[in-house]
Amino acid sequence: MGHVMRTPEQLEAVESFRRFLADRIDPVFNKEYRDKFIPREKMSEIMRQLTEFGMISGAVSEEHGGLGLDWPTLIMLFEEVAACSVDLSTPVVINSFGAQMLEKLAPDHLRERYLPGLISGELFVSVGISEPDVGSNVLEIKTRARRDGDDFIINGEKTWISNGSYSDFLICTCRTGDDPRKGLTHFLLDRKEHPYEVQDIHKIAWNSQSTAQIFLNDVRVPASNIIGKEGEAL
Repeated sequence: MGHVMRTPEQLEAVESFRRFLADRIDPVFNKEYRDKFIPREKMSEIMRQLTEFGMISGAVSEEHGGLGLDWPTLIMLFEEVAACSVDLSTPVVINSFGAQMLEKLAPDHLRERYLPGLISGELFVSVGISEPDVGSNVLEIKTRARRDGDDFIINGEKTWISNGSYSDFLICTCRTGDDPRKGLTHFLLDRKEHPYEVQDIHKIAWNSQSTAQIFLNDVRVPASNIIGKEGEAL
């Protein structure tokens, strides 16, 4: 972002954050847990500290409890996270994206229940899009959610899911209809209330954070847990 003019406030925020990362976070990722899986408790401790500098919390408006940072500032700060550790950048961006989805698309009862935990760094979310045979072409998603009264029953498999083993809840993209473009729906699955199976994937690198397979076998979730509108996930 060398061509971007930075305000004194942005420069101060970035420099303060850079010092914190070098002092407190770099030793964790590049010495103590270098390419070793960081337990959820430790990762949560780190996330709680990062929210004070605007990570995750900055992506949410003040109206809904966040810091409401502008995107240029937020991206400048995120650059520092990625420069410190790519492993750390993953849970930060996934939780930020999940927080954005909750703020903009979730019904009030889901937003009020789960968004505060993301903003504070207490909760982790996964976003289940990719599948064994489905990558960037979201139209090919096969995980199926079948209506059963006031509930949906979900069956399928997701893979390469960041935050998988950390996740307290999953925003899962499922096929609810046969129309390729109007047949996809997002559901929020609470890991305790709507159990899904998680299996971590060991990789040749990037192992300090969780990348996982998620298996959904007859997972029953209420229709009230739809994020956005049915059939409009695309």
